[in-house]
Amino acid sequence: MFLFRYLHSGLFVYVFEGEKMISCLKVIGNLIESGVVDLRIRCLNCVGTLLHIEFEEATIDILDITERWYNTLSRDPMHMFLGICKQPFQDLRCNAQKVIQTMASQKWGQNELARYPGFVEYLLNRSTEHDKEGRESKFMIVKTLVESPTSQEIFGNETFLKLRRYFQEGPFFMEAESSVVFERSS
Repeated sequence: MFLFRYLHSGLFVYVFEGEKMISCLKVIGNLIESGVVDLRIRCLNCVGTLLHIEFEEATIDILDITERWYNTLSRDPMHMFLGICKQPFQDLRCNAQKVIQTMASQKWGQNELARYPGFVEYLLNRSTEHDKEGRESKFMIVKTLVESPTSQEIFGNETFLKLRRYFQEGPFFMEAESSVVFERSS
């Protein structure tokens, strides 16, 4: 079955639903989990593109489709993406973070992120990223959440205030460490 959807940008979206789409998404999910690195990166980019929706084009129908696609990728897609975010390979990590950023722009994705154990702690932990690209990529997730009109309600005030503080401090903020030096008298 095809669904036709006219978007504000003047494009028609042809969404193929059914067994072929489900099979395709499962293959993409399997490749993300166990493919060679270059293929995993391409599949992460593909998922990010499939799930991306411009705010003005986000209808209930389109959001439902992207959520179904996300849930088809694997038994626990969030576990898969967060696991990749914790790997030492920058290209994989940053592309998985881009998928999470896309999720963070949609209400269903925010619900998934907020209820996933350890996600908020991972996101707020600045010590997980050591290079410029990684810090900027992670910061974009925070920025997307802070700028979303629904994330404060979904994440709660306490977490939202932490996210906003992270956002205000910027991607390269480092907590100052103070040390005290004592002189010994001889």
